[in-house]
Amino acid sequence: MTELVKNLGEIEENILRLHEYRSGSADEKKFFHDLMLKGHNFVAIDDGNGNTLFAPSRFVGYRDNNSGHLANRKRSSGGETDARLNEVLGNCIRKGDPEYSVIENLFQEYCTTNKINPSVHRKGRKFWHVQPPGDIYDDIAALHNRDDINDTEKQALRKARLGQGRFRKDLLVKWGGCSVTGCTVIQALRASHMRPWKESSNQQRLDPYNGLLLVATLDALFDAAVISFDVDGRMLISPTLKSDQLKLLGASGRLRKKLNDRQQLYLEYHREKLFRLNE
Repeated sequence: MTELVKNLGEIEENILRLHEYRSGSADEKKFFHDLMLKGHNFVAIDDGNGNTLFAPSRFVGYRDNNSGHLANRKRSSGGETDARLNEVLGNCIRKGDPEYSVIENLFQEYCTTNKINPSVHRKGRKFWHVQPPGDIYDDIAALHNRDDINDTEKQALRKARLGQGRFRKDLLVKWGGCSVTGCTVIQALRASHMRPWKESSNQQRLDPYNGLLLVATLDALFDAAVISFDVDGRMLISPTLKSDQLKLLGASGRLRKKLNDRQQLYLEYHREKLFRLNE
């Protein structure tokens, strides 16, 4: 029996392997196209360059999958791969969820680019996102409703927002783990902007010097500006957070590395323009 994937790394490897077939031999290209055409549910991954790649869940869900997948498919169940993806990536995005229309639009754009005519499903497709993007979906959805910029500008901004995949990877290289705790569990880490996305230029949005890599709890507190850091890296904590809450949230410590001048400018913006409002 074919083994199911066990972790995020194996899922990413399968998706990237499938996408190598797009520029492979004639048989590999046909395999890629046919598999995408027959797919019902899909896993998405940001490639770090502002693009989103999609791969069918029944391909992604088995370990070390390759173009021999069709032989496995005859004795496999989509139900078991979907259940495993829910375990590893969290519950799927379904029709009716707030972010569904955004990821469905991205899927349709992807199919158009790759000359795929996807099947229509009455109940809608299911999607998993390898790097759940939080409010990224909200920002992208808002772009579609703007009438002050043209389609070319909308596409550029969408790519920049999705490009946070690259931003996150750059922070992983720069910090190696959480900027405060040192945690290296990839699934628990979030890429945090010191100068917020909405208040940054496109260059600043993707500048790794504008980022901290934080575990999810600290990221949420930093994003809400109820914690920040002084010039020496010591954590500053808003009095709105009570001592018992601080203990539960693990809100303590300091930055593990000394910041350079460029990073200090971004951090100063967060500290003086955002955090000070919550003191």
